[in-house]
Amino acid sequence: MKRAFLFGLGSFLILVIIGLLVRHDTPSVIMALVLMLVSVIAIRAAVGAPPSYSRLHAALGWLLGSGPYRWPPKNRLRV
Repeated sequence: MKRAFLFGLGSFLILVIIGLLVRHDTPSVIMALVLMLVSVIAIRAAVGAPPSYSRLHAALGWLLGSGPYRWPPKNRLRV
């Protein structure tokens, strides 16, 4: 479960980095550079972690790694 959590966290951080680089402003680029380092560390730790023997634990770990940072979703519609 630890391995799947770290892979989910790393993949989520990669998506955040892509979103930050689209903005083209200095604070976003600096934040993207910091998150690149964190995502590399998370993925390298995931490679070294013991594998999940249960598919349920692997899926749950990946969802925990990538899911909670998106909830609650922001309402971008302005009335």
